[in-house]
Amino acid sequence: MICEFKAYKEELEILKTLEMKTTKYGLFCGGVGSGKTTTGTHFALTRIINNPETVGFIGANTYKQLNQSTLKTFFSWLDAYEINYVFNIRPPRYWRTKNAFKKHDGIISFPSGAQVITRSLENYEDIRGIEIGWFWCDETRDTKREAWDVLKARLRDKKSNLLCGLLTSTPYGWDWMYEEFDQKKTLGQNIDHVLVTASTYKNRKHLPAGYIESLESSYDPELAKQELLGRFINITQGRVYYGFSREFNLTEYQYDRNRTIIVCCDFNVDPCAWVLVQIIGRNKYAFDEIYVRNTNTPAMCRLLREKCPNMRFIFYGDYSGTYRETSATLSDWEIIHQAFPDAEQRLRPDPPVKDRVAAVNAQFQNAQGERRAFVTKECKNLIIDLETNV
Repeated sequence: MICEFKAYKEELEILKTLEMKTTKYGLFCGGVGSGKTTTGTHFALTRIINNPETVGFIGANTYKQLNQSTLKTFFSWLDAYEINYVFNIRPPRYWRTKNAFKKHDGIISFPSGAQVITRSLENYEDIRGIEIGWFWCDETRDTKREAWDVLKARLRDKKSNLLCGLLTSTPYGWDWMYEEFDQKKTLGQNIDHVLVTASTYKNRKHLPAGYIESLESSYDPELAKQELLGRFINITQGRVYYGFSREFNLTEYQYDRNRTIIVCCDFNVDPCAWVLVQIIGRNKYAFDEIYVRNTNTPAMCRLLREKCPNMRFIFYGDYSGTYRETSATLSDWEIIHQAFPDAEQRLRPDPPVKDRVAAVNAQFQNAQGERRAFVTKECKNLIIDLETNV
């Protein structure tokens, strides 16, 4: 039987398919908030109910993710169904549990005798010694392929009446999940693998008001296909800043002397490039640039003062400028502070490259078709970089 809950078509499809002996591995690939963890929970409950003699496995990419998201949802459904269980402790003697474990850290036990091992997949070497009859792993988009290979090798409990495993995750480019469940299946390989995709929009009624719209405004159209529609897209090839268009993002703008200028700093010596930006409402206008080869930070400060005299500045830029030097004795940020002592400096460690690129593309055009970042023809080198960076 399949543990019943109010599910939409895609959720039921993956659960019913995994009950068929022709399918061994399933990937429920959904957008954020599409009900992936709830679907995985009901897959696990189905196996616990139908095959309590075997040991199962529930995992997530990190320990924090496992405990704060995956198991939190799993336990909430156990409570909703009034299913008795114990976690991290030895089960009562009168339960049918055979106590196959000397220690019960990370073990969920049920009165029927079913037991489930819970682990993060960060340290996948720790699961090499186990034998399981089924597994469910949540949000595996950042999981190493080696962990997936180890997990499949542990799926060999002889007491299992249906050896199978489910992954629930948002996609992440053309990674190993794409290769295993989409590419190879298209080529006629991995015929015992099944892929079901689900969109965030299907689960709208269970999400807070405005949740989807807020995500649409922060994703560019390509990223929205991945994060909201649950589709595999190639995010590593082609033009990096595909959101930029000369037709729609190129504009004319004269800077306002009554507004603060944001200076975006790249401290490379050859070239050293600073882009000048002003913000009006929600729109950002890159209206000029200082682009010089074989120079240093003091020289860039002098050029900035000449180009925009008596202006207020906020400096953003490379966090490593706090320690990397393009001059002899002071850090780049210390030099800027000496030249512009009243200017604000907003520094923080750089986020991952993919996150930075996604944020920039969403400013040029988000999933709702809105454009909030514009560039003038004075930014010649910036335009070249946006159009040729691959």
